Amino acid sequence: MISINRLALFFLLIVWSFSLYAQSTPSSSRHWQLSGGIQYSQGRSTNSHAVQPLDAFSYGGNLEYVCRFPKLTTSYFVYMGFQQLRAEGKDIAVAGLYGLEETLRIDNVVFGPGFELKLNNKGNYQAFLGAQAFWGFSIDSEYSFENVGMTELLILPAAYQVKGGAGLYNAGQVFAGLERVFTEKIQLRLKAGLGEHFQFASWQLPELLYLTQSDRNNVQLIKGGYWQASLEVVCRL
Repeated sequence: MISINRLALFFLLIVWSFSLYAQSTPSSSRHWQLSGGIQYSQGRSTNSHAVQPLDAFSYGGNLEYVCRFPKLTTSYFVYMGFQQLRAEGKDIAVAGLYGLEETLRIDNVVFGPGFELKLNNKGNYQAFLGAQAFWGFSIDSEYSFENVGMTELLILPAAYQVKGGAGLYNAGQVFAGLERVFTEKIQLRLKAGLGEHFQFASWQLPELLYLTQSDRNNVQLIKGGYWQASLEVVCRL
């Protein structure tokens, strides 16, 4: 099965090909613009065992360079934002067979480039497709659990907490959306995306929680797919 990251890379190549074709025709305009908004994401799958999906809210903006041609419009942008990942319940960072009630909180600074393609330049409503890559790093993270079952055979502590230690975040997604043009300088953008993301942590958890030798070095915080919805306001410079 082709991963979403590979699909995003393939789409970026397609967008690049379109932009090269468009440059062979006279351009109408090129300009810079800013966009900012909020994104909500939810994981579709994460670790190798059945887990709770991670919810994430992101706040940030894009610096965009727009090339408007007679038949299409391409946008090249860089995103910068703040991401909050949250999860509570069982099967988050530890397999559910232990019956632990877990809580995970990660705050990331996220950035990355992207491309957007519009095949219709006219009208107040304009559809678009795009792809984007993300990288990030944690500025704060915390994981804790409560051994609510108090299983004596496992000899686990009644409660446990660890802070910091979350590793680098990386993700890729493809997206589609609709932009509403209000004025020449102001637009409203609705967007939905599908992608994959990854993040690990170098945590020293109680010995019994490690299922394999590799778990001792990297605890899986995020590993798998997600979907995302966002609302952005666009301002032409």
